[in-house]
This record gives sequence, structure tokens and C-alpha cells, in this order.
Amino acid sequence: MPDVPMNLILGNVGPSAIFSLRKVCRSLRDFIDETIPELHLNAINIFLGNKKITIHLFHHLETLHISYMIQGNGYKTSVLVGNRDNRKEKLIENVHYMEGF
Repeated sequence: MPDVPMNLILGNVGPSAIFSLRKVCRSLRDFIDETIPELHLNAINIFLGNKKITIHLFHHLETLHISYMIQGNGYKTSVLVGNRDNRKEKLIENVHYMEGF
């Protein structure tokens, strides 16, 4: 697909869609990484806790909550888009949560 329509598409989606589109294929990931689309974020909040880091990305289309927390000998990531009930979690072993962040 030509660059102009791709940039228009990426300019009209939220951060979670851009993060998901990077996983579709190598050429799309490379395009996103090379063009670095503007996320149009209203605010970013980062909370550093003793054993947890939480990031809130506020976009006019959605709010994205990302957490990195110690679990066992690694860390767990948790991603929640808006107020939906479909929290996605992933456990990463043998890596410190600060390194994963």
C-alpha cells in the first residue's frame, strides 16, 4: 500500500491499534518504525512503585493502561484498553521487571 494512505490510516487510530499493527507482518512493522506515526496523546502518566510500574496513555479515542510487576522469578505485564474487561496478561520469566520495562 502506498505511504499516503498508510499514514492516513495510522493517523486516525489509537495507540493500541498501532501496537497491534506492528505485529501483523515485518513490512508493516518496518513501515511503522520508519515513519513513527504521531500518537496524538493527551497525557502520559507513569507511576513507579516498589515492585510495579504502571503507565497510562490518554488518547482521544482510548485510554491504555500498561503494568509491569514482579512475579516469581520474572515479571508480569498487564495491558488494559479503556474500561474493557479484556485485560491481556503475559508472564516473562528470568527477567527483572525494570529490564522488561
